[in-house]
Amino acid sequence: MKLTLLPTALLLSLSSCTAAEEGPPPPPPFTAELAEGARGWADAGLKAEDFGTGVALFDAEWLFGTQMMSAVGLGQLILLHPGERAESLPKMEQALRTMLSDEGLAFDKKKYKGSSINRRLKENKGSAALLGYGGLALATHRAVNPESDLTKSEQAWAEAISRRLKTGRLIETYPTEIYPVDNAALIGALALHDQVTGEDHSGDPRRGEGAWAGHRSQDRPAHTGDARQWQGAGHPPRLGHLLGELVSAVRRPRPGPRPV
Repeated sequence: MKLTLLPTALLLSLSSCTAAEEGPPPPPPFTAELAEGARGWADAGLKAEDFGTGVALFDAEWLFGTQMMSAVGLGQLILLHPGERAESLPKMEQALRTMLSDEGLAFDKKKYKGSSINRRLKENKGSAALLGYGGLALATHRAVNPESDLTKSEQAWAEAISRRLKTGRLIETYPTEIYPVDNAALIGALALHDQVTGEDHSGDPRRGEGAWAGHRSQDRPAHTGDARQWQGAGHPPRLGHLLGELVSAVRRPRPGPRPV
């Protein structure tokens, strides 16, 4: 019973030592169930036609998105629960390789008249959704396994995103189609890349801010999806400043991963 007289701080210290010896705690049941599902999707050998939406483009988008989200989810799982690494990292990388395969990239290639993103990385326009969401998955993986050969792809995609954001313009997802949510993914992917690598691209969007000057509605694509309300606005919001602030905010150090 003398143990009950020990100072609270010492008891907490002893508890911490015991937990450390036992290793990181396993994920809670709900998280473990989600992780099992993500590993299953990564390992399912999916093809675009398996989704059956009735629209070939949507089927191809679903294939890409399923692998991308599986990879992001498994990466977050590993960062929060390192004990899951051995089982989940191979599935994460399997999902990423499917995402980067010819079939995984087919939805974007078809909309760009047969031109693969791998031939257009050094351009400063196009493929906002592909680069944004795919870049998030690749940057998450780089945080988990920076020695992987996939790091080369992540670096190339981050540089492609940087070139596009420097223009100060909203980037098209497909020719004549602009969606702000896809541009937000571009920002997030580049900011996560900076946080993982220590690079600083926060000034890139600011250097492109002047591109908005004189950027009138007649210069915009006819169809801008969610951004159509900006048509005819004369001077759209100062995107360069906004992007720079967002990138800077995401790059600030965080106290640690959020619990699941």
